[in-house]
Amino acid sequence: HGYGVSPELIADMNPKPDLIVTVDSGVASVDGVKAAKDLGITVVITDHHLPPEVLPPADAIVNPNLVGDPFPSKMLAGVGVMFYVLMATAKHLRLAGWFTEARPEPVLASLLDLVAVGTIADLVPLDANNRLIVSAGLARIRRRQCSKGLLEMMR
Repeated sequence: HGYGVSPELIADMNPKPDLIVTVDSGVASVDGVKAAKDLGITVVITDHHLPPEVLPPADAIVNPNLVGDPFPSKMLAGVGVMFYVLMATAKHLRLAGWFTEARPEPVLASLLDLVAVGTIADLVPLDANNRLIVSAGLARIRRRQCSKGLLEMMR
């Protein structure tokens, strides 16, 4: 279906989801998001690409490059944007008392190896924030505290 959320992709989804969350795409997918919304699907876009003048009719768009967005790091890769969304979600759930002994809070730092590799692979500038992400992720990789997939590739 190509890149982004297209009307064809939405039409071919079977069964239709209740929720679509994009990572590193969607900020320019006006027609595809409209098609999803017409079917009652909730759409959350996480992206880092420069937004067009007309934004898609998503329920939420998280993109540090949106006009007026206060997030100080404008050079995040798509994986970095999603990592920050996960951290904000975990914080919200923590403050709401959602995590319990039976439902423990995820250790999001365990994802930093993948966030670092994604940041490097996306070729975004290593501003201060990206440098911290990459440094922390590479440290986890050096300690072999990384995903099984990365461990297997290093073997």
